[in-house]
Amino acid sequence: MPTQPHSECHTTKLDPDGEFSDSKGETSVGPKPIPVNLNETEDQNQNISTSTTLDLIRDLIEIQTERKKRAMQKLIRATEDIEDADARLAGYLAMEAELSRRSE
Repeated sequence: MPTQPHSECHTTKLDPDGEFSDSKGETSVGPKPIPVNLNETEDQNQNISTSTTLDLIRDLIEIQTERKKRAMQKLIRATEDIEDADARLAGYLAMEAELSRRSE
């Protein structure tokens, strides 16, 4: 009976993925590999990247809008404080003028 050279032997082994494959690399048991379209994957990655970028831009706009609202509220309060101080100063000046006029 002739024997085959060792390199021609057909063997079966367990892959790291838990699948049995023969010496020719063909899977005999387990799920078949899913074909991957690299262009589609790149397009999906681009869509994810674009979506993430748009989400970040929306977040930044929202943050800036909130900062502007707070700044406007501070400006309004400061303006009211200035108006109050101006009114008090006018009252003090009026009292001082009245006292000066009385003392003459």
